[in-house]
Amino acid sequence: MPRGNPLQQYCLKMPPEMWEEVDRHRMTLVGVTSAQGITRADYIRDAVTSYNQYQTVVVLPKVRKLKESIDEPVPFFVDNGLDVRW
Repeated sequence: MPRGNPLQQYCLKMPPEMWEEVDRHRMTLVGVTSAQGITRADYIRDAVTSYNQYQTVVVLPKVRKLKESIDEPVPFFVDNGLDVRW
């Protein structure tokens, strides 16, 4: 990350079980991707980055394709959305 690009703070609250899972997963990376492991912040930052890339590459094209295949809704009511004449 460039030095001139400040990070915006965000408070992340999770139950202890979820923090334990984060710690377990990030500690499995010790010796594989880095010699000393990575911090919780770096692990979560990498996870969010990977998720955003997945959204862009996999999910968004499917959503766009689905939106194109949906027909425009047909108006149901004849007069201005009112189905009863007074």
